[in-house]
Amino acid sequence: MYLKIIRDRLRSFTKIYRCLIESFKGSSETASEPLYFYHKELAYSIKDALIAEMFEKNNDITDIQDWSKLWSEVLEHLKDSRNLLRRNSDHIDYKSVSAELCKNEAICKIMLDGNILYNRKSPPVEVGKIINLLQDAKDEALNEESNNLYPISEWQRLNHYSSD
Repeated sequence: MYLKIIRDRLRSFTKIYRCLIESFKGSSETASEPLYFYHKELAYSIKDALIAEMFEKNNDITDIQDWSKLWSEVLEHLKDSRNLLRRNSDHIDYKSVSAELCKNEAICKIMLDGNILYNRKSPPVEVGKIINLLQDAKDEALNEESNNLYPISEWQRLNHYSSD
């Protein structure tokens, strides 16, 4: 019940951030900072709603095509956010925000790979991509407790990877 409440609240946030992105695109505003933030928060809201839904259904994802489509959308918003953030590299929290974006891109790659849902190792090509993102996140000052988050910790266990 609690997961459903969280998921529904996060879905309402996605509507808000979609509207903010659309209104920004239609305005004369040129600074990229608000838009990077809206893309980032939209991605996080969709991602967290998907994970809440997954746990609510005990990892039983019935429509893999919709699942992949939504995770691909999250990944696109994260990439958009990172590209816009690069334009604001003087942003006060650039390193920590960049690290969080890399970490969340790694989460998207893990979930798009889908093997974690079946308790299987990822293919070597995907392992390389995910390791690169996790390394970029670590290089950008990601803290160690991020490695203990689902699905990163589970993926590391399945793929015998340690970020140390």
